[in-house]
Amino acid sequence: MSQSLHDLYNEIVAMKIDLEEHLNNHELSPQVKQMAEEELSDLIATIEKIETGHYGVCEETGHPIPVEFLIFQPTVRSLSEMKTLLKYLKKPVFPF
Repeated sequence: MSQSLHDLYNEIVAMKIDLEEHLNNHELSPQVKQMAEEELSDLIATIEKIETGHYGVCEETGHPIPVEFLIFQPTVRSLSEMKTLLKYLKKPVFPF
């Protein structure tokens, strides 16, 4: 495991622990609780992928996910999820 991947792994594990503690020790609205549980699921999946050597591989196609995107969103699971997220990052043609 490279040093940068090791550092990412440690940060994600720390985030998972913090999120679990927050979920267990705070009363959350149903909407926020659902979002937090989804984020926790993403963190757990990312930890498992790093541990098994499958990090950065699309769950749907088996193709690599671009490193540049993993740096931006390290818990992304697939190329289709990446493409969906990229749609929201584009600047609008017409300002509001």
